[in-house]
Amino acid sequence: MGVTAVPFPTAVLAQSLGQPGGTVAAALYSGTYVLIAVAFNVLWRYASHHHRLLHTNADRQAVQAITSA
Repeated sequence: MGVTAVPFPTAVLAQSLGQPGGTVAAALYSGTYVLIAVAFNVLWRYASHHHRLLHTNADRQAVQAITSA
């Protein structure tokens, strides 16, 4: 769902390159991806906690490797 927000900061960054507000645009762009990454990690932690939302045949070692990475 967070990916739908990517076009706005991308457009702001593209218009601001080489302009005085370029660093703010870059921070907005980077912040968007940080929020997407945080949301993904929260979702993964919730789904993988005690295999709450994972298939019963999910490889526990693989799940642990993904979680600890």
